[in-house]
Amino acid sequence: MQEKSKLALTLIKLRKQKRVSSQVVADAIGVKGTTYRRYEISTEPKLDVLVKLADYFGVSVDYLTGRAESAGGKNRVFVCSDGSEYVVNTTSMELDSNEVNLINSLRNMSEADVNDIYNFIEWKQASKKN
Repeated sequence: MQEKSKLALTLIKLRKQKRVSSQVVADAIGVKGTTYRRYEISTEPKLDVLVKLADYFGVSVDYLTGRAESAGGKNRVFVCSDGSEYVVNTTSMELDSNEVNLINSLRNMSEADVNDIYNFIEWKQASKKN
């Protein structure tokens, strides 16, 4: 039996850390499920797919391929509607598919609807304390 490549082992580790199925990763990067599963066995993807995988997992291509020991950080600056900014290291963010769907839904809502959602969340959190 062929030994798995560094890339295959890293993909398996990252996917399990994210707690998602191989099909979820495949859908996120735009390949068939069987194609992605081959990446976790031995097939080497093309460079554009490697970049998509690195972006999806929030790591560098060098980390995926074993050329770097650490995942490296990807800091992103987020700007709020009031103009304030904050920096998030997206490497440490592990979103499950429900969280990703929620974020995508929020992005498609008006600012007033998003504010209503925030108010609901605050109300819900406050009601749990009582």
